[in-house]
Amino acid sequence: MRMDSSLGSQVAVLLCFLLLGSPDGNAALSAGIPFLQPYLNSEALFSRGRGVNFAVAGSTALPVEILAENGIVAPVTNTSLSRQLDWMFTHFNGICRDDEDCYQKLKTALFIVGEIGGNDYSYALFQGKSFDQVKSMAPSVVQAIKDAVARVVGYGATRVIIPGNFPIGCLPIHLRGIEKELPNAIIVYADYYNAYMKLLNKAAFLGFDPHTTDKACCGYNLGSNKMCGAPDVALCPNPDRYISWDGIHFTQKAYKFITGWFLHHIYPHLRCAV
Repeated sequence: MRMDSSLGSQVAVLLCFLLLGSPDGNAALSAGIPFLQPYLNSEALFSRGRGVNFAVAGSTALPVEILAENGIVAPVTNTSLSRQLDWMFTHFNGICRDDEDCYQKLKTALFIVGEIGGNDYSYALFQGKSFDQVKSMAPSVVQAIKDAVARVVGYGATRVIIPGNFPIGCLPIHLRGIEKELPNAIIVYADYYNAYMKLLNKAAFLGFDPHTTDKACCGYNLGSNKMCGAPDVALCPNPDRYISWDGIHFTQKAYKFITGWFLHHIYPHLRCAV
C-alpha cells in the first residue's frame, strides 16, 4: 500500500484514535469476533476465529489506471479492489497446503466485499465530472465488484456479504444475478443506503442533534482546506450528537446503531451453524 496523501494518513489515524479512544475494533467485537489484522501487518496470521483485513482507506473498485484513462485521479491510494484481491490470494497461497486445506479453512469463514465503489464516484464528482459521466461509470464499477465476488467464491468462500454504498446507493437486483451465477455460496446484501436513511429519519429519537445531521464533527464540513486531520482543525465537544465524523465517515455512535441493525438482520441469512 502506498499513501499518496499525508492528509489521508492523518485522517486514518484520527478516525481510529481520536474518536474511538483506542483501536478496539468495536464492530467486530460486537459480533463476537476479534479485531481483524491488516494484511500488511506481519501479525496477520490465519487462526481459528480470526481473520485478515485486505481493505485500504480511500481505495476504488476500478483500477487506478482505468480511472486515469477517464481523467480521474485517485488521490489517496493506488491500491484498488483488484490489488486487494491479489493480496488475499497471496495470503491464502501462503497458509494453505493444498486446495483441500484451503477449503477446510475457508468453508466457515465470512467474507465482506466492500463497501466499495463510492470513492470512484466521489473522486469523479470532486474532479468536475458531470452526473451523466459519473452515471456512465456505474456498469463498470458494479461489474468490478461482481468479478471480485466471483474470485472470492472461486477460491472457496461460501458466505459473502456485499455492502451497498451510503446515499449513492446500489441496486440489490445485481445480487440476484450473482446468486444464480454462484449457487454454492450464500450472498447477502448489506443495505447501507436504507440503514443510513433510517438513521437520519430517527436521528432525534436516537439522541442525535437534528440540526447537525448535515454537519461534520471534525473539520469544517468537508472544506478542502479544513478537513479533519488538517492543522488547527477543531473537534466538536460532543461527537455523540453528530452522525457524521468528518463529512465522509460516521461517528462511533452512528456506526453503533448501523452495526446493531446489520447484525440483527444479516446474521440469520448467513445460515451459520451454531
